[in-house]
Amino acid sequence: PLYTLCPPHAGTVARKEQIVTPKLIVAVTSEMTSWALLRGQLAFLRKAGFDVTLVASPGRFLEEAAAREGVKAIKLPMAREPRPLADLVSLAGFVRLFRRLKPDIAHVSTPKAGLLAGIAALIAGIPIRLYTLRGMRADGAGGLAFRILRFFEKICCACAMRVYCVSESLRQRALDLKLAAPDKFRVLASGSSNGVDSERFARSEAVLAAADGLRRRLNITEGADVLLFVGRLVKDKGFLELAGAWSALRDEFPGLRLLVVGPRENFDAVPDDVCRAMGNDPRVIFTGFMDDTAPAYALADILVLPTYREGFPNVALEAAAMELPVVATRVTG
Repeated sequence: PLYTLCPPHAGTVARKEQIVTPKLIVAVTSEMTSWALLRGQLAFLRKAGFDVTLVASPGRFLEEAAAREGVKAIKLPMAREPRPLADLVSLAGFVRLFRRLKPDIAHVSTPKAGLLAGIAALIAGIPIRLYTLRGMRADGAGGLAFRILRFFEKICCACAMRVYCVSESLRQRALDLKLAAPDKFRVLASGSSNGVDSERFARSEAVLAAADGLRRRLNITEGADVLLFVGRLVKDKGFLELAGAWSALRDEFPGLRLLVVGPRENFDAVPDDVCRAMGNDPRVIFTGFMDDTAPAYALADILVLPTYREGFPNVALEAAAMELPVVATRVTG
């Protein structure tokens, strides 16, 4: 039925005996997610004949993503952390938005947008409701928090007609947690949240030249062994374990450097004393957020990813495309 309503080769649906362009709303929580995880996907859908509107929290990355993909953007503030009153305001905003735009398809993902936009799409009677499960946030919690987050995931799945898991192990985890009936879950091809551009993440002359420039800017001596971490600086990504491993390695290997690429966040934050100790270490280099991480992969020797959970780890896939060894945890995704 989904394929009949929105065939990708046609990009049109029949409504009241007229052929019209189907309206698609894609909703994610963070402006950064819209910029990083939907690269090329929205432009593909637009070229296939869909009228695409991107909805996310406001910020420059939302505007940049919409301009890059050639789609419309709507700002709708959402808090990543639980905030009941703010969440109710966001939910009401989604309901009004869906009733005003009357989309044919609502495609939602990430925990907060998946929950709020998923409920709103059901309330507004959107005919096709899709949910992409990008990871199991509950697995990063314990006790009551785990049960609450699992309940919210069940709501997301209940509101959707189809749930697309970004990896087979994530689909199996969803089945283990009994989030929905087995026939509701799908994995596209071999998985991945959006694939990796094998030309962008390749050891080309341009990327290697950029890596040399980055090495000079960061004052990393030629020949130094570099460990690389790419991701948000939060407990969920295993940053505490990374700090512990580094303290054990730094004295044994004097030539070792640790390159940390990614923003620090307030939600699930790493304690200040850990960040302070790492920041005071001259052999630990923090870059913050980087628009293009390919040069960082090119100058590193090993990617380390001690994460607690993944849906499908994009950084591991990017590192593999860059022919970089990966040391990671055996977790979902």
